Amino acid sequence: MGIPDIEIDIESIEVEPGLWERFTDSAGDLFEDEDDAAYAFGQVANPETNKDQKERGAVIREVVYYEYTQTGEMVGKRGYTYGKIYTGQHNRVFNAAFAALVTPGKVSFVHTHPNCSCGLSPDKFSTGLISDEGLARLGKINNVYLTTLNTGELLKFDESRTVPPYENTIEYDLPKFNKDQTCNFK
Repeated sequence: MGIPDIEIDIESIEVEPGLWERFTDSAGDLFEDEDDAAYAFGQVANPETNKDQKERGAVIREVVYYEYTQTGEMVGKRGYTYGKIYTGQHNRVFNAAFAALVTPGKVSFVHTHPNCSCGLSPDKFSTGLISDEGLARLGKINNVYLTTLNTGELLKFDESRTVPPYENTIEYDLPKFNKDQTCNFK
């Protein structure tokens, strides 16, 4: 039993003009590239991480959508979106990392680190086998991003580097927060 042919009347599909411009900075919205999606995540997740000192993470994936040109031609476009923001523990967000590993296709991973006084590095990728570095070196993940609370930067893991620091700074101005001197996770 094969898949039945389905006829679609393309002329009857209505697409609202300016679809791309309607999207704003929140989960499920579309962005022109992965960097912009990671930045939008940081705008939302950095303040939440600052409140409870728990890492946040999300999966960024590519989305294909269609728009009509002024001449009526339907054109496929690509955008990027981040999904559900997962709340992890103080020094890990495995639930979001696992979601990135099981999401079909190539995806990217974006996350926060808390900015506290217990010794975690809020502005650097973690290293080792089970770490930001380990996740970034898996073939499944396109890019690993870190939105920083201390400096307000968006960092992108650079796989070509074999020793720390592994990050490339993308010039964005994310919400910044001073170190929380009352860290309860020491």
